[in-house]
Amino acid sequence: MEGAAFSEAVKELKVLGKMLDGYLKDKQWLVGDVISLADLFVGASLAPAFQTILDAGFRKAHPSLSGWFERWSQHQPVVKRHGAIQACQKSLKPLE
Repeated sequence: MEGAAFSEAVKELKVLGKMLDGYLKDKQWLVGDVISLADLFVGASLAPAFQTILDAGFRKAHPSLSGWFERWSQHQPVVKRHGAIQACQKSLKPLE
């Protein structure tokens, strides 16, 4: 992926992250009071982004999404299936 395409994809990802953060305000999970299939699907889809792009600064600015991802990534069945998921401190940059 070229630099411009990468930057555009990151921008779109962050817009979606901001929307999810707003949706998750005052919620523990996406649907209801317990983890659901929706959480499992969205979490598995976002895990690579949290590991590579959604850095500490982004997570600090989006506490609802960050808290949800922490709960998801520490949920025992998730750990059993995906292993320990570590969020990145600094976002990766594209190769030039």
